[in-house]
Amino acid sequence: GPDSFSRFLPICTWIYPSVSTDIKKVCERKHTISGCSFHLFKLNQFWIYILPHARPQDGVLPSFSLCAATKEFNPEKFEALLNVLSYQYIESKYLDPTKILEGYLSIAITGKFSNRLGSFAIDTFKETSDTKNPLKIPTQSQPSIREFFQSCGNAGEDIVIIWNALMLKKRILVVHFSQTDAFQILKYLPLLIFHRNENNSHSSADGTHSSNLWSTLLHPNVTNDEEFIVDLQSKKCFVASTSDRTLLSQHAELFDVIIQMNENKVVDNTDNTDVMGNIVINVSRFATTDLNLCSVHLELIHNIQEALQNVNLSNDAELIKIMQDKTILILKRLKSIISENGIITKELIAANDVDDKSLQHWLYKVAMSENLI
Repeated sequence: GPDSFSRFLPICTWIYPSVSTDIKKVCERKHTISGCSFHLFKLNQFWIYILPHARPQDGVLPSFSLCAATKEFNPEKFEALLNVLSYQYIESKYLDPTKILEGYLSIAITGKFSNRLGSFAIDTFKETSDTKNPLKIPTQSQPSIREFFQSCGNAGEDIVIIWNALMLKKRILVVHFSQTDAFQILKYLPLLIFHRNENNSHSSADGTHSSNLWSTLLHPNVTNDEEFIVDLQSKKCFVASTSDRTLLSQHAELFDVIIQMNENKVVDNTDNTDVMGNIVINVSRFATTDLNLCSVHLELIHNIQEALQNVNLSNDAELIKIMQDKTILILKRLKSIISENGIITKELIAANDVDDKSLQHWLYKVAMSENLI
């Protein structure tokens, strides 16, 4: 709460139906984040969505937060859900948590619920073939993909380093000062390896995709706490974000590529909006051999730089398509090399007009990452 007395009040927790001890502990610790409203994180295959509220007008409570734990990745859906349910709590006569349960059960049984704040309907958020790809046109307050590309110090090369790390299933950490900007970047990165989405997706009974590339790959808002460290240590590939500087200083061995976001934004005088500050990308010393660039990367760097200089190419989807098209060509080439018994070896790659040793090594690593070996 905002006053000094509230710091000494115990955290009262009401749960329905139940969560694990780990999730309960982390929710109590992270129920508010300084300067943040709705936020989310992932722990042990569960997505935790949190909507904090300041002191209600009657002052009965210093503050409260409503949390949802689910295996479904759908930030827009759960922000809307928590907004409607939190209003139930605020409007109840004695801040009665069973009023939240009324809304929850109505949604569980009928798929919808309404109160004075508004309405929530599950059907609004069902995933269709048009929404499997969460690339949306950013609002003025959100960075676009072009802006993200241009913010990287060495635009073409830095983006290709990220693409390379994703192709080889490496571990990426975004260190940020702005949760909103960092999460927007996190949502963009899986688009660079969108070909893996169908292999990771399966439909649940209500028509949503409970497991897709975004759900399996992203780990936003991790901190230097044991639960998150253990969770990350169990993963071979992830894209995580943090504002906790001690995480990187004490556990640098967990990350192959570090994306450092600048604290300062620049004001674009043309429309008075904030523009993302510079982004610096570093490759950890132990990952440099695998992430060395070869001829494929140099060609892609050139293509990206040309696209960024092309004023007529302003569509974010077109920038992503450049990288997706390159990925498709590489995979087609690898699949054409597969022997009759269904395997790929370095010798087979070399025998298919691939004389460059570094390219041979990289293609073999990609084949391993794509489970072609």
